[in-house]
Amino acid sequence: MMACDFKSIIQDSICKIVRGSHDPDINISIYLEELGENAFIKTENLFPQEYYYPASLIKLFDAYLAKVRLQQRLPELIKEKNPKTPGFGERNFLDDVYDAIHESLRSSDNDALGLLVDFNTNTVSGPRLDLSDFKNFKSARQSISDFFIQRGYSKKINLANKCFSFAPYGRDRQLVFESEGLGSNSLRIDDVAHIMHDIKNHYPELLQSLARTIGDAGDEQVQFIAQGLEPVAQTVLEFYSKAGWTSRVRHDACYIKLKNNREFIFVIMTKNLSQFPDLIPEIAQQVLQSI
Repeated sequence: MMACDFKSIIQDSICKIVRGSHDPDINISIYLEELGENAFIKTENLFPQEYYYPASLIKLFDAYLAKVRLQQRLPELIKEKNPKTPGFGERNFLDDVYDAIHESLRSSDNDALGLLVDFNTNTVSGPRLDLSDFKNFKSARQSISDFFIQRGYSKKINLANKCFSFAPYGRDRQLVFESEGLGSNSLRIDDVAHIMHDIKNHYPELLQSLARTIGDAGDEQVQFIAQGLEPVAQTVLEFYSKAGWTSRVRHDACYIKLKNNREFIFVIMTKNLSQFPDLIPEIAQQVLQSI
């Protein structure tokens, strides 16, 4: 590995892209890991932020857990595959789950994520609940976080909530915003790297939904790390990624395989820098040129 000073790269990128912005609450974290014989892990967190709101990166976790739940429930779901009413439709819930896994990863569909959360927890969104029923609802949603905590993810990871185009309502609002709830989704950058590892190692078929073409103008997901790779796209054999962004956070997580067979997991997470869409591509380009 060549010398790679992430702190200098971040500072140089901020000077170039952000320029005069001095928001005291901005944050950037980088995680780069080379897999295989030359394995290394390098991280940098320039500002004091440990947990991030993950935005649509949450879909990596629910897609993975849905594959686990499918394995657990497959005999039962196959029994239900044929419609009870002959001739009534050709599709079934099993088809819907597989489609939702793909669309949540491929196109970051929030409705697809909603179905996966319901499938993973046996819950549904709806009106507000009284205290007793809400406790059961909260416990079921907490089971997503518990599953990953038991697998060695961060002890304070929170993966209980869906993504919403505008805002949560009813029992979902209770869960996110109110005192008896669980608060917003949150995780650390190494949790994101961990799920990319788990997907690659345990359910590599999910990578096909994350496959991206560098320079594809029709795919919003390649406007992050992939955009920084455009000058060296000819060296990339395979690229898989999932981005997540809101008005406050902007993230990307990817698995890269180069034509020389070097493989990397690369994650960049930022807070309060979403108004600078060129920042992640700039950091990515500098990091990958330095290794």
